[in-house]
Amino acid sequence: MPRLIRQFSINVYLASRRWYNRVSEVAKRRIQNRIFRWRDVRFSPLEYARIVEASAFLVKQSPGQTTTKLPLLKLLYLADRESIRQTGQSITGDAPAAMEHGPILKCAYDMMKNPSAYPLWKKHLDSSKEKKEVTLTDDPGADHLSKLDIAILTKVWSEFGHLSAAQLRQYTHDLPEYLKNEPETKTSNDIPLADLLQALGQSDRLEKIEREAAQIRAAHRKFSEYSR
Repeated sequence: MPRLIRQFSINVYLASRRWYNRVSEVAKRRIQNRIFRWRDVRFSPLEYARIVEASAFLVKQSPGQTTTKLPLLKLLYLADRESIRQTGQSITGDAPAAMEHGPILKCAYDMMKNPSAYPLWKKHLDSSKEKKEVTLTDDPGADHLSKLDIAILTKVWSEFGHLSAAQLRQYTHDLPEYLKNEPETKTSNDIPLADLLQALGQSDRLEKIEREAAQIRAAHRKFSEYSR
């Protein structure tokens, strides 16, 4: 199907959904970004791509476009946390977890730890097991990130990018949602959205956020055939 026809079909479908017309403009942009890229409407695992692009953006800010692994994991977590605070949706779509060294994003952690299993990560970022650093090798751009995503990543870098690994570890260890789910040594616990929202003072938004997330997933599934 030609690109413009596919793009038009997606917009027609979304406009016909009552729930889509009731959600906020921020939620609409999130839905659109998670279904397709405007410049190339071939469907792809968007959360996967967004993790790579957000990681690359942060690494690119570091001297020599290289940073150590722990700070990158913490900055990604803080960026998703800030995005949830502002919009009710994370940047990456990744699942947060509490580990021995603080909160992380589970898929981002696995990509960094096992780069050979993730071709897109390996294409753009070098986090080989023998290295303690992550290096940007090929800029993936930001096709899957919105202007607001970039603004939040920039804010997080401005506020926390100068901190050392030890300082970031301590800062994230003191976050209420981590303390509530702190694991035993060398294990991990998921961080429920309810705990994160409570830490942000936004518990009253839980039902609305979960409803919008379900709607995004439904729209995502609706157009899964465009990956073919």
